[in-house]
Amino acid sequence: MAIVLDAFVQGLGEEAINNNESKLLKQLEDKLDEIVNNSTPNQMKAAGESVVNKFILGLLEEKKPKRFVQFRCISCGHKERYTERQARTKDGLQCKHCKHGGAMINEGIQNQTTEA
Repeated sequence: MAIVLDAFVQGLGEEAINNNESKLLKQLEDKLDEIVNNSTPNQMKAAGESVVNKFILGLLEEKKPKRFVQFRCISCGHKERYTERQARTKDGLQCKHCKHGGAMINEGIQNQTTEA
């Protein structure tokens, strides 16, 4: 497991390791310490594999550019942006800026670099 993790981190390069925004390495270290201190060998193996999988998926998510969905109020034109993930839970949005609580409509997906 350690060999696989080491190979994966080396493949990502130093940029991923030195990324100040990434707290995944610290989280990984904390989880592995918790597993080692509170588990039997079989539990350690299973839990360690799960933690490593989550770590790898987290690193891959960080490397993907975030995509945003922009919503616009049909009454007042106010715009709000949500990440794609947040937007999935935003059915029936009401505008917070107009008196009538106008319905918010989806204006489509935008890349992170696109200005709102």
